[in-house]
Amino acid sequence: MFKVLILFGAFCFLSSEAAILTERELQQLRDAPMVSLKAAGNGPVTARSIEDTMLQIKKKCSCHGIKCGCCTDIQVSFFTVEGCVNITLLPEHKAFEVFMEVAENTVFKHRISVHQLQKVCGSIAKLEESEICLQTTLDEDKPNELLSCMSLDISYMEIPLVNINFHCLKYADKKLTFVTNEKTHKDEALVNFKVKNPFHLLGKLLKALVKKLKVD
Repeated sequence: MFKVLILFGAFCFLSSEAAILTERELQQLRDAPMVSLKAAGNGPVTARSIEDTMLQIKKKCSCHGIKCGCCTDIQVSFFTVEGCVNITLLPEHKAFEVFMEVAENTVFKHRISVHQLQKVCGSIAKLEESEICLQTTLDEDKPNELLSCMSLDISYMEIPLVNINFHCLKYADKKLTFVTNEKTHKDEALVNFKVKNPFHLLGKLLKALVKKLKVD
């Protein structure tokens, strides 16, 4: 009973802090298209033409050979900043190199190896014993094939509240493609859903729930 009361209180707190996450917005997060990304130097650049944008509404994300990328705008107060992710496969090392940039500042650059589980966690400001974890899996399911999946998990007092699953990145036939995520689903979470666009979701969550993310 005590855990139920704690869970209910935490859920109410998160609901009040995340008032902007309406059902309509959740649906938009699930279906939001990603904007094309082209590699230029060390950083990603978005394609801005109407033709490119319309193509990306259909394609969601763009992949070219062993590189995939996505960009989107994140609304922060009265400002709009651009967030991008660029993923390059390193076949000889059986690894991915992930490069993330927000407002032209590098916020994450890391190499993820096969069979290596990456889990980065932070706490929600003003809510002790809460935890937000970004988890990445990378598996070698078949010879010459790799599958990388990502999820965002929110818990309170070690009780799973939300499990958000992003599309997986698959390497096969010497090219990368996005596929449905069947790897990171957690049945024990109160809420489970899948999204195609991590930046829209992360932007909303960080704005509504975290506000100040304190990474350990």
